[in-house]
Amino acid sequence: MNSHIHPKDKSSFLSDSLCFWLLKYIILTKKLDKSEDSLLGIPHSLGLDSSCQLLEENWDKEIKQPKPNFYNALISTYGKEFILDLLPLTFSILCNFGIALLVGELIFCIYSSAPIWKGLIISISITLLSVFSAIETEKSYIVYKELAVKIRSNSISLVLKKLLEKSYISINSELTTAHISNIIGSDMCIFFRIPTLPYLFLLPVFITIATLLLWYKLGLAGVLSQILMIFNAPVLLWISKSLNKYKSKIFTLSDKRMKTLINYLEGIQVAKSLNWCHAINKKISTHRKAELNQHFQKSILKIVSFTIVSTFQGLIILFAYWYATKFGIVLRLETVFCAVSILMSSHFYLSAGVTESVSVRSYLLSTCVGITNILLSEDYTGPRVNTLGSIQLMGITSSWYNIKHSKKSMKANTLTDSVADFLNDINLFIRPGKLYAVIGQMGSGKSMLLHTILGECNITQGEIVVGGSIAYASQEPWIVSGTVRDNIIMGNVYIKEKYNQVIQCCDLQKDLNGMTNRDDTDTGIKGNTLSGGQKLRISLARAIYANKDIYLIDDPFSALDFKLCRIILERCIKEHLSDKTRLVVINDFSLLPDFENVIIMNNGQISYSGTYSELTNDENWDIYVQPLLRKSKPKRHVRRMSISPGKQKDRAFISEISEKKDKFDSDKRESIDIKLLYKFLIFGFKSVFCLILFILGSFAVQFFSLAIQYWVSYWTLQDKEEQKNSYYPIVLLIIVCLAIVLTLFRNMILFAVLFSSSSKLHYNTIKSISEASIDFFQVNSSGSILNVLSSDFNQIDEYMIPLFANVVVLGLIVLGYVVAIVIMVPANLVFIVIIFIFAILLGKYLIKLIVKTNRQYLSSNGPISTLTEEYIAGIISLRCFGMQEYFMSLLEEKLNESSAKYLNFTYLLHFYVCFIGIFGGLSLGLNCFFIIIFLSRDNADFASLSLTFSLSITSFLSWGIKELIQVFSMMACVQRIESIIQTQHEENFTNDNLSIDEGNIQFHEVSLVYPGSYEFALSNISFSIPGKTKLAIVGRSGSGKSSIINVIFRLNKLQSGIITIDDQNIYDVSIESLRDQISIIPQSPFIFTGTVRDNLDPYHYICEAELIRVLKIVGLDRAFTDEPLKYELGSNSSALSIGEKQLFCLARVLLKNSKILILDEAAAFVNQKEQEKMNNAITKHFKKTTIISVVHKMDFISEYDLLMLMDNGFLIDIMKPSEFLTRPPTCIQKIRRRTLVVDIN
Repeated sequence: MNSHIHPKDKSSFLSDSLCFWLLKYIILTKKLDKSEDSLLGIPHSLGLDSSCQLLEENWDKEIKQPKPNFYNALISTYGKEFILDLLPLTFSILCNFGIALLVGELIFCIYSSAPIWKGLIISISITLLSVFSAIETEKSYIVYKELAVKIRSNSISLVLKKLLEKSYISINSELTTAHISNIIGSDMCIFFRIPTLPYLFLLPVFITIATLLLWYKLGLAGVLSQILMIFNAPVLLWISKSLNKYKSKIFTLSDKRMKTLINYLEGIQVAKSLNWCHAINKKISTHRKAELNQHFQKSILKIVSFTIVSTFQGLIILFAYWYATKFGIVLRLETVFCAVSILMSSHFYLSAGVTESVSVRSYLLSTCVGITNILLSEDYTGPRVNTLGSIQLMGITSSWYNIKHSKKSMKANTLTDSVADFLNDINLFIRPGKLYAVIGQMGSGKSMLLHTILGECNITQGEIVVGGSIAYASQEPWIVSGTVRDNIIMGNVYIKEKYNQVIQCCDLQKDLNGMTNRDDTDTGIKGNTLSGGQKLRISLARAIYANKDIYLIDDPFSALDFKLCRIILERCIKEHLSDKTRLVVINDFSLLPDFENVIIMNNGQISYSGTYSELTNDENWDIYVQPLLRKSKPKRHVRRMSISPGKQKDRAFISEISEKKDKFDSDKRESIDIKLLYKFLIFGFKSVFCLILFILGSFAVQFFSLAIQYWVSYWTLQDKEEQKNSYYPIVLLIIVCLAIVLTLFRNMILFAVLFSSSSKLHYNTIKSISEASIDFFQVNSSGSILNVLSSDFNQIDEYMIPLFANVVVLGLIVLGYVVAIVIMVPANLVFIVIIFIFAILLGKYLIKLIVKTNRQYLSSNGPISTLTEEYIAGIISLRCFGMQEYFMSLLEEKLNESSAKYLNFTYLLHFYVCFIGIFGGLSLGLNCFFIIIFLSRDNADFASLSLTFSLSITSFLSWGIKELIQVFSMMACVQRIESIIQTQHEENFTNDNLSIDEGNIQFHEVSLVYPGSYEFALSNISFSIPGKTKLAIVGRSGSGKSSIINVIFRLNKLQSGIITIDDQNIYDVSIESLRDQISIIPQSPFIFTGTVRDNLDPYHYICEAELIRVLKIVGLDRAFTDEPLKYELGSNSSALSIGEKQLFCLARVLLKNSKILILDEAAAFVNQKEQEKMNNAITKHFKKTTIISVVHKMDFISEYDLLMLMDNGFLIDIMKPSEFLTRPPTCIQKIRRRTLVVDIN
């Protein structure tokens, strides 16, 4: 933020009271905007940091209460400040009552032909009170929005700070990332509606003053009308309570939608490869339809409430004057219109202000309950720590489930005994400074053992003692948005020598040399610009750089070729970490001889723990290891084949390609396109004709609303006896009823149209995301996309649609009033023109900046969402490396930036509205002057109506402009959504189907460049694969193996070249047809949110018997409950180990039975026995299939027909595996400085 001192920090008491400092603020803001400097930061006078600390202290006290509630902590922290801030609104209310009394006096002056000077004094008084009321009203909004900023910012900080103290089990069972994102991104927006709460607290003061004034003007009739008005309150309160119930339902449905969306975005590449996007879109649309259905039902209650607010005062007026005439009270213009002003103020205050306050308070309480649930979830306790460097587990029993909170889910989702969800009675002692290998079948509890040591599982029995600090490298690497160096250093001090050592021992130097900006290269979202092996080694490098006492490493060799496995094992684990305690999960048993000690897991228990030498005796080997192997012990020695370097090919520099991005970013737009507002409106109306009909109908509604006050004026002008005639109240009743019915009907149409627009907008957004090229996801953070789909659509549904409806209605009301007062007093055209010219001129100066700052605020929520999502995903690593403070510092930086942008928007908006109110007050005074000069006693009725309508214009115009600007600002949400809809889609120019007979695949001079890169991922490669051939692709991490797969699926656009399948160019057939006829088991097995059936057959085309049969083939038929196809899964589900997820992916391809099968390191996370099982299943069921397999482990290399060697994007050679293994090393000269280690056996 900018270094300038904030004008608010330098303001005096008078300047602060009358908001004079806003003038200096506007001048400075415009100056900074012109100089393209950053906007002003948060005023120091807000005391953001101190209040955050106080909130945490009050929560710590609250948690000791029998029923703790976050709401009570908020009251303790901010209650006093809230009460003191009531003063501006109190002054504004008193001013409005004063204006009502003075209007009556002015009408009396006209009616009694009083001297002009007396009328002028009253006019000046009305003007001054109007100006002061406008200032104090906007000051009230400003101080409460400042308070709201503090509450929201401090609440988010507290929630995330406490969340870092929660156990992994709590976050994955009691809570979800989607739930937390919804609370932070959507629900906490309720704090910004705190400015409506003072209406509830000032209700007794308002009712007392209004009742006394009505008694003074209308006697008992006035008091009874006020009581009748108060009786509206229970109806409105019931509506508010019902709205809160709908909010809970909407939250649940929104949570489901967001959970599916987060999961979809995480697995978008897999979804595209499987051609499942349409099925998932349908599922998301179903959630959205149910969500919008609840929104519309809720809006019906809002419509009833709004109708009561806008028209029900007619019935109150009817009752008041009918009752007054029945008791012989003579209606006089000055009394009637003074009472009308008070009654309308009372009605608006009660039905709009108080009702909204009650609704906001209900929402606030509901949000606080959600926050309380997060804060009260189970804390992370962690193991007991000493300084011995050892690990000791004594009688440990643990599970993935939080039994305390998840009994229902356990009953519904209990796995059978074939999967170890529990560790049972584990006794283990890990000696300090020693190296241990953990092996076992899939689902035997290997990863769970590491999680248990970390204290991240639910430990129901026993004790763990850990001898020092722990570093953890997870099986699925945790990569955050940022540079490669950021991901390795992760908040620690950068020490060049130490950093270079880590880079060397993790063999990352070659990879960094091949990156555009070396270690300053952006990793993308979740590392999507990196290969699987690069992500794994960066994650490992982070653990090593942290320099801890104990290292828990979960399968670090899964995505590495054999050479890299040896380098990581020798340089990193055995040499660099030689003095550390190391516990390493492995699935490649050929590495066992390198480990001193071995732990074998079986069904949640330790079946063997001892040295490797003890394990190698025949008896132990046959009992413990042989069941895990395919045939025999791993060889102690392997033949090494050295391949000398060849000539390195030159690389082209392609800056024009690398700079091309498809990033949606509406912040760079300087103004809101009015056409977009019109487009959103017409989207629901479907045609201009329907819109015109709606406008004409709205004018009819406004005619009856104006007729109410005209008829009251006409009734008042009758003599005493005539006023008692029942004709007048009957006509008024008919007019009021027509106004109510027509208003209700108009509002229902308007809300239905706007929600229809929102529904279509969401559908088009999801459709565009599904059709977007994969490049779109590589340059846009998932947090930014989720921010649009969560926060932006929440803003549209919850705020923009009601605001838009209000703007349309208020615009029609103001237009009706303007026409009426100009007809009655033509000179009023002068003051109307003045106020509108001023509004336009000031708006031209400020609206652009207001909209820009609000857009900046809305966009600033994206980084908060991204940061939250990434760090919750890596909470275990975050805790291990002690990065809580680092995360909180990043979060506070983003929160302060977001808060500053919201405050900038608030100050600009309310400055503009304040000055509109000030000029409205001046124009009202001018109107009073015209009435005194141009109207006589004979036109007193017109004078009365003109004054009343002018008061309404001033208040409705300020209200309408405020909401119009907010609509304009919120159109930034629509703009961002529109940017996604218009993003570059995958090229799909034809509907022709791909026909595969043999499965011949040919690449001709194919080149590929990823967005943001200056290097070729594939460089002019050509090859041909005959149909029904098994091809293995080998090469070091980042050599281009997975890129070949990506281009076959058309996930990335080619820079040049042609790919054909059976002589058909893959770009000459539909993308759906292409992906539908190719199967894949991806490098990182992905499970979508949904049932087992949804994850096997999302379109529900296949019968249940066939699905069960395939599960039996892969050995997962008994992994679930009695109804396996209904079992709920998720991407982060602990129900399946990562190896079992790969078997699940095998089940998918067996069902698809395509003629081309792609295996992207399909056996990376399984042991040799399970790999053999997978290979046998593939061999048996895909005999006549073209198979392309990316491999790192050479165990099964002899089973392939051809072997392709890739290096740095270049195709080095294609040969038979037997030729590769038997040719002298000197015969292969095209691979740069490489040694491949091959298991000849």
